Amino acid sequence: MIQITINSKQINLQDDISISKYLQLQGYNTDKIAIEADGEILPRLKWNETKISEFNKYEIVEFVGGG
Repeated sequence: MIQITINSKQINLQDDISISKYLQLQGYNTDKIAIEADGEILPRLKWNETKISEFNKYEIVEFVGGG
């Protein structure tokens, strides 16, 4: 089992999946988010190749338009 923190919540995952696969499974619109992994911005180009277990703490930030 893989234990990580996402947006200050402890998450347990059975499988080590890519960041992009996790986002897809959770229903995120990946066009409008940024990922911070252990305090560093994770480039979008690395989401497919980066396994969720490579970092311990994630922040997922969604961009919202408004006026």
